[in-house]
Amino acid sequence: MDHVSRQTEGQAIDFQSWSPDLLADYIEKKHHRYVEQMIETIPPFLDKLCKVHGSNHPELYEITKEFKTSALELSNHMQKGRINLVSLHPPNGSC
Repeated sequence: MDHVSRQTEGQAIDFQSWSPDLLADYIEKKHHRYVEQMIETIPPFLDKLCKVHGSNHPELYEITKEFKTSALELSNHMQKGRINLVSLHPPNGSC
């Protein structure tokens, strides 16, 4: 996977040639982890915006609510994908 990370800088990657296991691992490490990190990082900023500017901009409360709802749905979706992937491709040594 480190080789892939180095390869992505400045070069196109031929994802079509990758095995499903490698592609799933790449998606998990590159995209899912980033999304999970942002889901943890963004809410405190939204809460602060609401606290400081919410009285003049009540739409911020709706934006915060929508973000948190979407983040929960996305987290559930990614978890479901992990469960489905493991059931299709159990770790080595599993039946």
